[in-house]
Amino acid sequence: MGGRYKSHMAVMEEIEEFIHRENMPLDLGMKIRRHKKQQYLMPSRLIPHFAAETMSSSLLKDFTMHIYRNTLSKLPLLSGLSESCLTAMALKLETR
Repeated sequence: MGGRYKSHMAVMEEIEEFIHRENMPLDLGMKIRRHKKQQYLMPSRLIPHFAAETMSSSLLKDFTMHIYRNTLSKLPLLSGLSESCLTAMALKLETR
């Protein structure tokens, strides 16, 4: 097992303990589990500083949407937003 997987499993164990300790409703516990699983399966990526600082706005838009389009397009909450709004949001994304 890789380090990323071990780290994910440690976080999931901590989440399970929290869910049970706080006696969360089943549907909320499932949402939290799905969210963390999705984060593990499709980790978001950071835009390198060189890109944000040196690329033209047009090139940066294309670069950003290439990296985040798949993730952003799967979120129903964002389905009606313009591409420029999605790009602005994508530029603010960070990984943990």
